[in-house]
Amino acid sequence: MEWDIVFEMSTRRDFVKMTCGICAAITGAGIISTALQSCATFPMVRAIPSNGKITVPESSFTPEVNYILVRCKDLENDILVVRNSPEKKAYWGLLMRCTHQQNPLSVQKQIIHCPAHGSEFDLNGMVVKDPAINPLKKYLVEAKDNLLVIDLNS
Repeated sequence: MEWDIVFEMSTRRDFVKMTCGICAAITGAGIISTALQSCATFPMVRAIPSNGKITVPESSFTPEVNYILVRCKDLENDILVVRNSPEKKAYWGLLMRCTHQQNPLSVQKQIIHCPAHGSEFDLNGMVVKDPAINPLKKYLVEAKDNLLVIDLNS
């Protein structure tokens, strides 16, 4: 059994306009979806480095989220501060720059992702998907007096 499906288009131009419109709609939906996923569902804190250290309030963490993004206008890349668990209060910082070709990274759930080439890292900064082969730069973070102090020289 053969099926003949006929689409009537008055001109090639109509066909191109229709298919380009469909492609644009699909691409636009993908971009919007990616943008919404990368919107911070976790806290972002702005800070100013001083003497090689960044200080942020420990209260920036919520019981549900074990990481915050720290943004400094003086630094090219953000720092992701990760909390081991609410009970242990062990923290570390990760430079959000891919070790493959130094592109900025984004975080989604429990994975740090490089949108440029697809490298992925876990919340300890270890590579879980190449092309990156080196772990992320890690910073020491000390908790004292309800503040987190990120040592940029560590």
